[in-house]
Amino acid sequence: MREPFLFFFLVSLLDRVFGLNLWVYKGFVVLSALLLGPAAFLLFRRLAPPQVALAAALLVPAVPSLVDHAAQFRPDLPAATLYVASLLILEKYREDQSSFTRTALAGAALLLAAYLVRSTALAIALAWPLALALQPGTGSRQRLHLKKALIILVPFALGFGLWEYRNYSAAVRFLEPTLRAYPENFELVYQESRSPAAIFRVKKAF
Repeated sequence: MREPFLFFFLVSLLDRVFGLNLWVYKGFVVLSALLLGPAAFLLFRRLAPPQVALAAALLVPAVPSLVDHAAQFRPDLPAATLYVASLLILEKYREDQSSFTRTALAGAALLLAAYLVRSTALAIALAWPLALALQPGTGSRQRLHLKKALIILVPFALGFGLWEYRNYSAAVRFLEPTLRAYPENFELVYQESRSPAAIFRVKKAF
């Protein structure tokens, strides 16, 4: 339930072309790191100090590898391509003196697309608007930075929230009939206080 539908769509395409060849998937990861890590560094270097730009570059290949089964299912090259495409657009948007342009919506759409390909895109998707909001400036200049960051974040947050709510609702609908039929077989391990998401441990086999 954690990975969006485009993740499995891309995995199925890779599987049809290359089969279950883990070396191919690992090759995508290496290619992503070699091509898109330096690109992220160069883009962020124009916006932030070198250490911040280096951290952004390392996130491109590193963040997707933090998820479970990362070595098996890795459509990271398309996701990372979307990251860098969004950075290119948003860098142009940063230099624009207007607080709203179609460039902002295009950047937000690319960030959301990256998230729908790979849910771990969230960390990178939030990095750029945050850096934009924290640019040095006073008075009207700082207010402009904040407005531009919000114009990017609000559409992304709406799409992110709707998708996460869909995931939680689907998980509850899937588990509820089984839990009602066999309550003695499950033990509640974790329940989020503000959402229906829960994790259950199987106490005994059916």
